[in-house]
Amino acid sequence: MEETALLEIKRLIKSHVGVNEEAREYFTERQLMYIEPYLDKFKANPEEQNWIDKSEKFREEQKALEVKKALMESSKKRNERRRWIAVIVSILLISMAFVLYKSMESKQKEISSLQQKLDDQLKLDQTKELLTLVMRGRGPEYKNLTDEEIERIIYKERTYPLDSLIEIKASVSPSNKGGTNRNYTMWLDMPSFRKDEIKEVQYNFCRDFIDKLRISKDPTSSFSIGYLGYGYCPTMKIDIIRFQGDTITRYFSFEKYFEKNPLTD
Repeated sequence: MEETALLEIKRLIKSHVGVNEEAREYFTERQLMYIEPYLDKFKANPEEQNWIDKSEKFREEQKALEVKKALMESSKKRNERRRWIAVIVSILLISMAFVLYKSMESKQKEISSLQQKLDDQLKLDQTKELLTLVMRGRGPEYKNLTDEEIERIIYKERTYPLDSLIEIKASVSPSNKGGTNRNYTMWLDMPSFRKDEIKEVQYNFCRDFIDKLRISKDPTSSFSIGYLGYGYCPTMKIDIIRFQGDTITRYFSFEKYFEKNPLTD
């Protein structure tokens, strides 16, 4: 059996080496494993030994290449896995960021809505307070009005011609010192926010008065004047001078005033 195997190995070696080197194939790894145990049992010629050595070297190189290729393939797969993991993590982070952004956006809208409601309520409260302040001191006929009624009055007072909004008012009260002298006061009853249209108010007294012209330029007092005395003019002429240059004239009857408000001793 051993002699037969040795003969087979010799024929195998000679059949390879007998081919021109350019067309010659290296021994396979299986053939080399078959040849190796018998190398010390026969003498291979230099060319045959050289080709066996070259075949072993080639096969070792092939193994190294395969190992390198396997390592590269393994590294490539690891890198590919890492890339996929990075992609998945990026997608998760982007999704989380988007969800967080939407949550914050929704929360911000909710806060903005609440703030808007608060601002609207504050404006409403301020409007109601302003309406109350504007109507304060305007007389009993302006009390207990609804906001809508007050708004209609304010609209009228803001848009109507000034001469349709002015009324002359007066009051007469006993002197603190007693006697026949009385305190006479006159003023304009008009919307407070239209007073800045008036330059001055001229009160024209009748001929029995020494000071026949009294002028008021004070809007904070509603352009009022006053005097202490025992007499009065039956009818007063009041000239209201506007900054625009025109004059609004009103007449006030103390006779009618005393008909409604009789003098008392």
